[in-house]
Amino acid sequence: MNKKQLLIAGAIIVAATLAIAAWAVQDLQMFPMQDIVLHSCPGTGLILDIGGGGEGIIGRLMGDRVVAIDLSLEELEGAPAGNIKMVMDAGEMAFLDNSFHTATSFCTLMYIKDQDAQRQVLAEVLRVLKPGGRLFIWDVEVPAEHKDGKTTAVFPLKISLPGDTVRTAYGVAWPQEPHDLSYYARLGALAGFEVADRKQNGLVISLELVKPYPESEEATPINDHHHGSSDESMFEFAPKHEVAPHGLPVEGPVLDIGGGGEGVIGRLEEDRVLAIDISKPELGNAPGAPVKAVMDALDMPVVSGSVANVTAFYALMYFRPDDLDQLFQEVRRVMVDGGRFLVWDVSTQQCPEGKEFLVYVLTVTLPDTTIDTGYGMACPENERNISTYKELAERHGFTVVRESANGPAFFLELEAS
Repeated sequence: MNKKQLLIAGAIIVAATLAIAAWAVQDLQMFPMQDIVLHSCPGTGLILDIGGGGEGIIGRLMGDRVVAIDLSLEELEGAPAGNIKMVMDAGEMAFLDNSFHTATSFCTLMYIKDQDAQRQVLAEVLRVLKPGGRLFIWDVEVPAEHKDGKTTAVFPLKISLPGDTVRTAYGVAWPQEPHDLSYYARLGALAGFEVADRKQNGLVISLELVKPYPESEEATPINDHHHGSSDESMFEFAPKHEVAPHGLPVEGPVLDIGGGGEGVIGRLEEDRVLAIDISKPELGNAPGAPVKAVMDALDMPVVSGSVANVTAFYALMYFRPDDLDQLFQEVRRVMVDGGRFLVWDVSTQQCPEGKEFLVYVLTVTLPDTTIDTGYGMACPENERNISTYKELAERHGFTVVRESANGPAFFLELEAS
């Protein structure tokens, strides 16, 4: 192709692009600029942010207190850093019932066009909120009437945060019925919420919904032992030892691997902990006030580089040798550079002939309670000790910052380097 042909081809491409842009603009109905001023989000503990990708407004506002979920990995990766980010469907969340004190939805419901899907999301939020927990919704009113030929409503926003201003625009397809304040309040009530507050400023609407307390609650029994069988002849009992974790040497939220059962880290640090476990019953039995999610630590739906602190309390002993490399690789993937991975565990030994299970009996001393328990596992084929985990850590991008050992028990503080 000669120079003249190239110029002609270029002119055709430019003309086509301008024509497409003009056609696209004809499709849009622009609304006036709307102002939103956010000072803070009340509530304690970790905050569940529905649709927290993109501008990540709640993450900007509340920082590392936020667990942001979104269907789009790209949107989450584009959101500012500083909070935990997870790829998850808000209509089918992995969190256990009664996990969060507070949830938020900032200009998210407007993108869920189907009313049944909106109700499903609200029902899921109700499920994962604790009784008395609150859902704060910010959205814009989308009227059903629109100008002929317009298929998309565009809402420019100026969002004022403490020390920051975000200018953006949200475009949505026209709904079949108006999405206004009454519409969202009605959906919240149908999902089981009580409407605590409702406001509107221009086209911007805000709702505060509360999960009501049940009329009566029955206590769930807690099983502090993992022996799994009454035939103790099959068990090899290691000498009893003591562990006394007193507060974590890290700040901010904590992702706790294997946080079910006794839930030691959740008891210790309470509502700044996101406890994950592959066993829903184990998570359900864990006491304390952590957020709980059924999740495989070998394949976490957590965005790379979004977690500052990870813990594992007597959890690594349960992973198969072939899975430990994948576990350390996955933990390093989700951690920020300079983050901390704190490990409490035991050196495992081979069992005598005729024994099938190895049990470590221990006393865990916490600031306000003492737990007498035992951790049982199938007899391992190979021994593991603190050196095993140090080698794994160094192979997968961690540096050993601190270590200690007391009998079979050991502690490692690892830095994501």
